[in-house]
Amino acid sequence: MRFKYTLIFIPVTLAFLPEHNFSRNKRQYFDPQSIATQNDNEESLIILNNSLLKKANPEAFKLLEEKLADFITMFRSYFMDTLDNCGECYLRKNAGSILTGSAHNQVNEVSDAVHKIFTLAHISGRKLSLEDFEFITQVEHQIKLLVPQDQEWLYQEAMKIITLYFYQSVIDISKADQIYADMRGFDRYSDDRANLFSWFLNGLSKDYGNLKEDLLKIGPEILHIIMKRKEFHENLANNCKNLFNHLDFLLDQSSIWVWQARGIIFKKLSDPTARLTTLLEGMAGSLIELIFFYGQEELTPEVITDCEREYQNQQYFGEK
Repeated sequence: MRFKYTLIFIPVTLAFLPEHNFSRNKRQYFDPQSIATQNDNEESLIILNNSLLKKANPEAFKLLEEKLADFITMFRSYFMDTLDNCGECYLRKNAGSILTGSAHNQVNEVSDAVHKIFTLAHISGRKLSLEDFEFITQVEHQIKLLVPQDQEWLYQEAMKIITLYFYQSVIDISKADQIYADMRGFDRYSDDRANLFSWFLNGLSKDYGNLKEDLLKIGPEILHIIMKRKEFHENLANNCKNLFNHLDFLLDQSSIWVWQARGIIFKKLSDPTARLTTLLEGMAGSLIELIFFYGQEELTPEVITDCEREYQNQQYFGEK
C-alpha cells in the first residue's frame, strides 16, 4: 500500500502535511534509516545489507555512502543545469505560480517514498525548491516506467537509496564535473574496457546508416552489457573485494549515460528534452541494476566475515 501525502510549496522552504514527528531542535538526532523505513510492511534488504556492511567494514561502507551521494549529486546537478534552459522540461509547467501554499487546493499529492525523501532532507536542514521537487518526481516516474508491475519491491528499494542519500547530495556543476571525470575513468580500468570504447568510438566515426542511428540511441546499454558479462560472471559477490568492485562498477558505469546526455559524441541527441530523458533513464536504470545486485538477497555470512577480516587488515576498497 502506498501512502499519499501533500506538499505545499512556500518560497525557499517546504511545508509538509501531515507533520513529521521530529522537532527542529532535535535534527542532530534523526535516524535516516528509521525515516526511510517508516510505514514499511516488508523488510528492506538495502537497509539490512547497509547495516551488515557498516558493522563489518565501516571504513569501506563510508566510502560507498560517499559514492552513492556523489552519484546523486552528479545526476541532480546536470538535471538542474538542463532544467534551467528548458521550460518545456517541467512536468508541472504552472506549478511555480500555483504552489504557494495560499489555498488548500494548491498542493501536490505525493507518494510515501517521495514524502520520505523530502522529510529527511527537511529535517537535515536542507532548503528545497520546486526544481528539487521536479527532479525527485521525474526520477520516481522514470523508475516506475522501468520496473515491471509484478516487482514493486524494485521501486521501493530504488527509492530507499534516493531517500538515504539525496539529503547528502548538492547542486554543484563543478563538483559534478569532477565526479563525472572520476567515474568516466572506469573505461581505463583495463585494456579490455579501453579497447571496447575505442572500438565503439571508431564505429561512430564512420557512416553505417541506420545502424549508426541505433548506436547513437542505445550505445551506453551495449557498452554496459558487454563489460558486465565479461567481468562479472555471477550476480552475487563471493568475497568483500568482489562486492565493492561490483558496486563501484555499477555506479561508475552510470557515467556512460551522462556522457551521452552531455552530447560529447552524441551530437544528434543534444537538445534539452533528449538530454533530460537520457539522464533520467541513466539514473533510474543504474539504480535498478544496483538493486538487483545489492538489494535482492541478504549478503552471505562468508562475505560479511571476509569484510570483517579485510577491515582488520585495513583493506577498505574504493580508496582514492
